[in-house]
This record gives sequence, structure tokens and C-alpha cells, in this order.
Amino acid sequence: ASSHKVASESILVLVLLMQQSLLSPNPNMRDDKFNGDDADPIASSLLAIAKQCKLPGCDNEALPSKLLAADDKLMKLKMEVNSRLPGPLSLLLSLILTNNSNVLKKCGLDVCQLVLVDTSWYWDEENATKLGRRALEYCLTLLSHSDVILSQSARKVLRCYKCHLGETLWKRHLSQTIAPTILELLDMIPAFAQSGKELEVQNYLRLLNGYVIMSFRDLRHEFDLRECLLENKKSDVGSALSCSNAIEAMKRAFSVLLSPDVNSILYSPMIQNQTSSDHATVTKYNESFGCRFRYVRDDTIVAVKQSVRLISCAIGTKRSALVID
Repeated sequence: ASSHKVASESILVLVLLMQQSLLSPNPNMRDDKFNGDDADPIASSLLAIAKQCKLPGCDNEALPSKLLAADDKLMKLKMEVNSRLPGPLSLLLSLILTNNSNVLKKCGLDVCQLVLVDTSWYWDEENATKLGRRALEYCLTLLSHSDVILSQSARKVLRCYKCHLGETLWKRHLSQTIAPTILELLDMIPAFAQSGKELEVQNYLRLLNGYVIMSFRDLRHEFDLRECLLENKKSDVGSALSCSNAIEAMKRAFSVLLSPDVNSILYSPMIQNQTSSDHATVTKYNESFGCRFRYVRDDTIVAVKQSVRLISCAIGTKRSALVID
């Protein structure tokens, strides 16, 4: 417990230091005029003003050179940031996600906020894609977490990220990534299950659920798992997940995950003639008939069933019937 506390405080200090050092001039809104390859927005604006103005009693020729020198320092800093930080930050998020401490996982969400929103203008295109995806998937994995504080915190970061991107870029991001990633995950999960890697199966199922949750639109509460499971909610990937390739991928994945353990069925006790009103006896009797699965434990099956429900809601009742058939 003490090591978790030290680790969480260290991560918090890291986030605060990076916020102070790399904070964008406008962290809550994205300016589409600037990207990872552009100059410092403030320096560029001042330089443009300086070119148009002649201040009395001032050597205006010296001002642009000073701004260019500051801009050069900024570009060097951005190069250092992009060469040194993405690898350690990505590894840090991976390690936190597999840790059992919810306190640490909450600190990981602060790192995601830092990467996706607060310092996003520092990353070049390659790092923005790779590190941004790592941070996004960290948040998506925690959307369906049993800890309410974690799931709510993840929703908060995703809402900030969506607002930061703007509606147009957000929709473009959804159209390009969600459906292919869902199919990729459906191909990966059975292999982990058959290899006995239970923790990876659980994390990838949560990530799968997160991507499906992200596809739902017109929700009263954005990224809310419970609301997505309600009827008549629209998803942007319903049609994509109804094609023949997607249906085959779903059938292969869930046939492995829901494969029953035949031995547990064969050794079930015989049905007894007598009945009992004792609650303990009835509970033990019912548990003995619980279906056990070949590759995953019962607690993982809860996540599997949740994935099946979410995908069913995403593709709709009629399409779900076709998949079942």
C-alpha cells in the first residue's frame, strides 16, 4: 500500500511538472491553425504584428530576431520532448493499467489528460498517433471498470478530449479507428484466452467495450455504459459490424470465450428427488450446476457477456438475430 502511495504521488508530481513546462497557451480549446510542425502560436502572432508596426523610438528590426531566437528554442524543446518522452510515458501507462491499485489507475488518467489535451500541441504526427492512442485506450479500458470513481474519471477525460478535438475531427477519428480496432481486438482476444492469459483477456475485453461505447451517439450522458445498454440507442459502427467479415470475427471470438468445460458438465451431480427449503442447501445445489468455461474463469465471463450485450445494442436487434443464426 505504501509503495502504491509513493508511486501515485510521483506520477502526480510528473504530471504537474509537465503541465508547467509544456502547457499549451490555450489548453482547453484547439486552434486548427497550428499543428505539431508549426511554430509557437504566440511568437508567430507577435512576429506578424511586429512586421506591420513601426514603434517610435524603438529598433523594430531587433524585435523579429529576438522572437525568432525564442521560436528556435521552442522548436529545439519540441524535438527533445518528442525524442525522449513518448516511450517512457507509453510504458508508464501500460504498467499502471496492469496494476491492481485503483489509486494508481486514477493517476494514470491524469497522465492521459496531459497527453491528449494539455500538451497535445507538442507532439509530432507520429507520436500524437501512437502515444495518443495509448492514452485514449487507457481511458476506454476504464469506462466499464467496476470502480465508479475510475469509470467517471475516464468519462471526464474523454469528454475533455472530444471537446478539445472539436466535432469534425472527433467524427473523423471515430470513422477511421473504431470499427477496424474492434475487429482487431476480436481477433486477438481468443488467442490470449487459449494461452491462459486471463488478465490480458479481461483488459482487452474492457478495451473492446470502451470502443463500442465510444461509437454510441445522442447519449444523455456521454460514454455511459449503462445508457448504451438501453434500447433504441444509435451506434456509428452498427453497419460496419454487420458485414460478413465482422460477423465471422465475432463468431470465432465468442465461440472460444463461451466454450464450455465439458468435464465440469459430465461430473455434475445427479438430480435429487427430495427438495429442501434450507437456503444454504439450495444455493450449494444451484452452484453445482453452474456452467464452467474452458478457457476463462467465471469473473471474466461477466465481461464477455457485457461485450456481447454492447455489440448487440450497437448492431441492433435484427442484425443480432442474423449473427445468432
